[in-house]
Amino acid sequence: MCVILESGIRGQFSDVFTAPFEYSMLSALYIVIASLAASSFAVAPLVINTPAEVVQCQPTEITWEGGVAPYDLVITDVSLAESETTFALIGHSFRWPTDLPGRTLVDFAISDGSGQTATSALVLIQESADSSCL
Repeated sequence: MCVILESGIRGQFSDVFTAPFEYSMLSALYIVIASLAASSFAVAPLVINTPAEVVQCQPTEITWEGGVAPYDLVITDVSLAESETTFALIGHSFRWPTDLPGRTLVDFAISDGSGQTATSALVLIQESADSSCL
């Protein structure tokens, strides 16, 4: 580090005076960068929200939180053990047309790009006069 003294003469600080400052600044910078990198790799736990109401032939919004895209959503008719899978979802919701009849017991499961999985509670689809989707 070069400085100009009041007398106008250029002087050189000794490494003895600048080295501790340089090392402490470098250490602080390293800690900040490491902290930012670690926080960017932290993945929030994957949680799927159980829909409050599921009605035959009426769209149902299925939502989830956390995890890493892409997401695979599986809707299972528990009584028949048949599944309907939607792959490679990017956002945190999916609008399902509820194309199963009323009185069907279903569950919703989601898996993410990091391998996490989450399952909803069981839901009984309510009957409706609309059967256009069946």
